[in-house]
Amino acid sequence: MKRHVVTLSALAAIAAPAATAPPAAALHTARTCGSLAGYKVKARNVGCLFARRWAPRSYYHRRHPAGWRCTYASASSSIRMYCYSGSKAYVLTR
Repeated sequence: MKRHVVTLSALAAIAAPAATAPPAAALHTARTCGSLAGYKVKARNVGCLFARRWAPRSYYHRRHPAGWRCTYASASSSIRMYCYSGSKAYVLTR
C-alpha cells in the first residue's frame, strides 16, 4: 500500500508542472505574400511562392492542389477565398 502511495505522489509531482505550464505556441500566423485582383494573398504554414502560384488557379479556375479544400465567400465578405489542408492554408483577403 505504501509503495502505491509513493508512486502516485511521484506521478503527481511530475504532472503538476505540466498542468501549470503555458499552452504550446500557436500555429504560425499568416503572412502577406502579394496581391491578386485587389486582394492580399496570405500564407500560413506554406511558402509565399506556393501561395502566389496557387491563388490565381484557385480563384479564377476553381482548381486547388491535391489534398486541399477551398471555400469561396460572397463579395461582401473580407475573405474571398480560403484554401486549407490541415494547418496549412492560403487566403485571399481585403
